[in-house]
Amino acid sequence: MIGEEGLAEMSVQPKNPITMAYQSHDSPIYSVDFSPFNRHLFLTSAHDGQIRIYSQLFPNFGRCFAPEQGAIYTCRWSPSRPLVLAAGSEHSGTLIYDLEPQEGTLDNLLLPSIPVQQLPSSDKRSSIVCLEFNNKTSNILACGDSVGAVVIWKLAERFTTAQNDEIENLQILAKSFGDT
Repeated sequence: MIGEEGLAEMSVQPKNPITMAYQSHDSPIYSVDFSPFNRHLFLTSAHDGQIRIYSQLFPNFGRCFAPEQGAIYTCRWSPSRPLVLAAGSEHSGTLIYDLEPQEGTLDNLLLPSIPVQQLPSSDKRSSIVCLEFNNKTSNILACGDSVGAVVIWKLAERFTTAQNDEIENLQILAKSFGDT
């Protein structure tokens, strides 16, 4: 069940009634999205203003970002970049994160992240409540806001073209969750 008392639970196997409960948010969860590049990783976003990355293999979250005051209504992994994700926020529009380490260091994978790009909503008073990457044309991101408008963004190549070691760095990130 998602959202009730901030718990995220999953059935380990369809035939197995045992569920695994993950460390909860402090408020309702609005969005869950599995990584298209790692079968164990998933993102959550919640009213507490946090974006969390979990591994199905560990009960505690591995990474947490709290970019602002206010809810994070939606989050999605990029379909083309393993370490890029987007989130729809209550006050800051759409937030793009790039977890790829810079300057040949893996430190960025394990540090709190700040958005590398903020895309405004159609109206400064509106929140981004849903978003979706185009799976066929990976540089297109659609965002829906709280006043009923849809904004389509064409993303820069740096957000859509994977780096040579990006899959490997995603695996390093996933394995680090067991160390927390």
